[in-house]
Amino acid sequence: MHRKFVVGLLVLLAIPALADQVVLKNGDRLTGSITKSDGKVLVIKTDYAGDVTVKFDAIQSITSAGDLNVSLGGKTVVGPVTTSGDDVVVATKTAGLVEAPKVSVTMLRSPAE
Repeated sequence: MHRKFVVGLLVLLAIPALADQVVLKNGDRLTGSITKSDGKVLVIKTDYAGDVTVKFDAIQSITSAGDLNVSLGGKTVVGPVTTSGDDVVVATKTAGLVEAPKVSVTMLRSPAE
């Protein structure tokens, strides 16, 4: 019985790790699926509030659980996205890690978009 409880607890704790996460500069945290960004605003689909639009310059960090298509000043790369300070880092399968300033993001899309 104790073992089932521990396994269930671990599964519940792992569920948020499968979602995309956006942390705002004011400390607020949004969890869901990043759908798109034009470099000025980002849209994340949440279970509790539907589509939430956030100003890109209000974002402190981004972590995507899956691949996103990211246009960085003229070239498009695909992979999971994280941020490091003022840079966006895309872990591509072919080119490895691609790092660029957040201000160079002109488009960000989920595969469904």
